[in-house]
Amino acid sequence: MKIKLLYFPLLVVLISMCNISSSFGIKPISPEKNRTISSDYALVQLLIRSAFNADFAFSPVSPKVDNVDINNSIKRGSASELAQYLNNSVEVVLPDNAGTYSKAQAQMIIASFFAKNQVRSFVINQEGSSSNSSNFAIGTYSSTNNKNFRVYYVTKKVGNKELVQHIEFEQK
Repeated sequence: MKIKLLYFPLLVVLISMCNISSSFGIKPISPEKNRTISSDYALVQLLIRSAFNADFAFSPVSPKVDNVDINNSIKRGSASELAQYLNNSVEVVLPDNAGTYSKAQAQMIIASFFAKNQVRSFVINQEGSSSNSSNFAIGTYSSTNNKNFRVYYVTKKVGNKELVQHIEFEQK
């Protein structure tokens, strides 16, 4: 099944619907606490994974300078460096935590992840862009505790800078 990046905005809306409570300053509800939210959350995750694991059309682009800097901050396991490239509100998905957070909260959460899973290597496998002027990167993060993670992040131009809107570390 081919999915074009034309469907990407629909996925963004679905993600937003699952995290709408955080837009009003309410702490995100973890999926385990509510069966309805859990099933919606699982459905959205399935849709996203299906879309991005499918053979879809994208336009390859050479890495943007900001993406190189984002990649380098992940390679160094530096949440403080990465924070320079986070939007004011960013969706963070980790194996034990998911939600939409402020830049400062996201930095602390990512710093905790980096501390638990110190970087051994980080390699970008694919980069591209979509028609809604978002860019994405998919890579592999290997930690010193022998865990591997699929890293996926989406950036969008805000002012004159590419800022991370979504970042995900999924354990392989």
